Amino acid sequence: MLFQRTLLLKESGLFYRQMAYLLASGATLPEALTILHDESDDLKIRNITDSIQAKLTRGDSISQSLSDYPQVFNPTLAYLLSTDQENKKTSEFLYQYADELERMDSIKLRLLQTLAYPCKVLAFAALVMFFLMIFVVPVFQEFFQDSGLPPPTRFVLTISIMARDYWFVVLPGLIGLFLLITKSKKFLYKIGSRLPGLRALLNDFSVYSFSKNLSILIPLNRPLPETIEQAARMVRDQAYAERIIRASQNIQNMEQFKEQARKNKILPGLFCSVLAIGNRTQSLDKLLAEMARFFENRITKRIEIVTNFLEAFTIIFIGMVVGFMVIALYLPIFKLTSFVG
Repeated sequence: MLFQRTLLLKESGLFYRQMAYLLASGATLPEALTILHDESDDLKIRNITDSIQAKLTRGDSISQSLSDYPQVFNPTLAYLLSTDQENKKTSEFLYQYADELERMDSIKLRLLQTLAYPCKVLAFAALVMFFLMIFVVPVFQEFFQDSGLPPPTRFVLTISIMARDYWFVVLPGLIGLFLLITKSKKFLYKIGSRLPGLRALLNDFSVYSFSKNLSILIPLNRPLPETIEQAARMVRDQAYAERIIRASQNIQNMEQFKEQARKNKILPGLFCSVLAIGNRTQSLDKLLAEMARFFENRITKRIEIVTNFLEAFTIIFIGMVVGFMVIALYLPIFKLTSFVG
């Protein structure tokens, strides 16, 4: 199709909230889709609602019409829209889910800002260093003789020569890297997932998302494997979601899922204990909501710690690079001064 099916978190949150308002006011699904189509300025939403309206007009069922957009209408929502004739459960679900998406978008934005800051600074510093190698270092090179230079100086001069001779390759590469870092969220996420401290932070975000989604879905009283699968599919980390889905296959109760999650180290031990206690006391949705708040607070604190660390690391790293370059360029001058003295 010519349009993107997946909406951003903030777009999805607004879309779900508006649909919840309309369904709660008594509008039918076709009426709600028509209003959202006419009132929305978002081309993706207009295209999606227009396509679904066309399918419904053609006689397709609601579940069939929504099946082409699983990232917008997950199977649980499609089921509710097709079976909840009075739209009470659907509107309640949409209100909660919209709140959750907006909260997740806020956390995700803070995560991306944490990852983006050092990358942007380092990329900009690389561009500045390239400029120095092209225009400043050659000025020093004119005063140096080719023989007898210290190794650090020879290294800097060699880099300068390569930058001047291959600027048509290096400059576009640095600009492309800078644009990739500033524009690509997937690139930042991939970098973060490979660093130990950030990996733990991103894992907490996935656990938070799963626990909150599961707390919203459990009161709907759907089959447990299906409920867990849908909660997992709402998690943005697809690799993590697939691990949860595999653990939920062929289970009969929450105790079995807890054992699978603990065995495969998918969920923290505290989370697994909450699953067991909540299942026994029939208050699992409330305990999961509390667990989500716990992880949300932990994410906030970890973001502050990681941000402070990355800021300090970036400043120290740039200082070391600049210091090395200055020392390398002035070593021959110090040597010459010592010789003359």
